[in-house]
Amino acid sequence: PIESIFFIEQRPNTNYGPRNSARLEDYSRMDISATYTPKPDSEKAFKSSWTFSLYNAYNRKNPFFLYTSSDTNFAAGSTSLNAYKVTLFPTIPSITWNFKWMQK
Repeated sequence: PIESIFFIEQRPNTNYGPRNSARLEDYSRMDISATYTPKPDSEKAFKSSWTFSLYNAYNRKNPFFLYTSSDTNFAAGSTSLNAYKVTLFPTIPSITWNFKWMQK
């Protein structure tokens, strides 16, 4: 994390803390899936199945990374530093058709 900001010739310089000295908030998600196999005992040349999935089922906004932005006012002699949480991947549904050829 950023510990401090200092200025040298009106250029902001950032002083970072030790590596791994901070953590993001907890990350939690639930993925669910179900597979449907029509006629599993069929004598066809291939077997197939359908898989229905839901990624991040309860749509939690988990932090993926943080980025910082600074706003400096040299006339007033002040600076502010803001950290923003970036989240990715809301609930994502998917359908997959799997098949495999059977040897006789």
